[in-house]
Amino acid sequence: MIQNVTLVSTLTDDTARRLVSQSFGCVIDLRTSIGSQAGRPIEEPILKALMAGFIDYRQLPIDLHSETGRGLGEALVLIFATLKPLALVVDDVESWRDELAFVGVRTAGLASDPVVQLDVAA
Repeated sequence: MIQNVTLVSTLTDDTARRLVSQSFGCVIDLRTSIGSQAGRPIEEPILKALMAGFIDYRQLPIDLHSETGRGLGEALVLIFATLKPLALVVDDVESWRDELAFVGVRTAGLASDPVVQLDVAA
């Protein structure tokens, strides 16, 4: 089974609105706080925007470069258990892209919003 995953490096109000508008079903935040194995706190308005769009938000802080703590295996269990469109919020997009490609997971970036073209009367 090959899973498609979208990787994002930040979780802002704009990112949350884009995830909702593009019909994502799940966001897994894999970022860690600097110098610890704890997850980064999410701001309440961002969490409310995700919940309003019926997006399941989970935190699973994983440092790919650490020998201790949670590892890639735990993240893969969540990734393959998710059947809806999935976005991963990660610290290092390129490292995660390499690790996921190694196990057969296709990754992409968040699609940009289409440019609005307005007809101008002559």
